[in-house]
This record gives sequence, structure tokens and C-alpha cells, in this order.
Amino acid sequence: MGDNLSEFPILLCCVWAGALLGIVYEALRLLRYSGKRPAVFAADLLFSVCFFAVASAVLFYADHGRLRPHYFAAIFASMLLWIYFPGRLIRQTLASLRGRLAARRGERRR
Repeated sequence: MGDNLSEFPILLCCVWAGALLGIVYEALRLLRYSGKRPAVFAADLLFSVCFFAVASAVLFYADHGRLRPHYFAAIFASMLLWIYFPGRLIRQTLASLRGRLAARRGERRR
């Protein structure tokens, strides 16, 4: 087992992977809003494949495929941070824009 400083670049890679997965989850959230079961299933399946691919690539690249719990904790933590902070801001902005566009469409129809 190496020293703690050798783990830091690996943890940074895991944090970046988690942020990337948070972005993918936010993008796939649009399919989940449709409420149709096949679309939700496809979004969940696609996210699972993306999660496996990104996590595997990062772990093989950063630490030669060693699986350690704190790597997965870093991926999940950064993914959740992305979803709750920048992701929420993006969702609120899109909802505001959607509301403004709907209001303008209503004004044009009158």
C-alpha cells in the first residue's frame, strides 16, 4: 500500500468521473420526465452502462484496476454533489425558461 499522497490523483480522477456521471444523469433525466416505462427503463439502462464504462475506465487508467471502497465513495459523492448543486441550478433555469416560453406562446395566441 502506497502513501496517502499517491492516492490523491486517483481520488481526483474519481471526483471528475463522478461529475461526468452527474452530467450524464442530468441529461438522461429528460427521458425520465416523459413518464413512459420504456423510456425510463432505457434511461436507467443507459446510465448503468455509462456508469460501468466510466468507472471502469477511470479505475483502470488511474490505479490499474484496483477496486477500493473509497474510490467508489468519491465517485458517488461527487456525482451527488453535481446533481444537488449545479444540477439543481440548471433544472431551475430550464424550468424558468420553459415557463417564459410558454407565457410568450400564450400571448401570441391571443
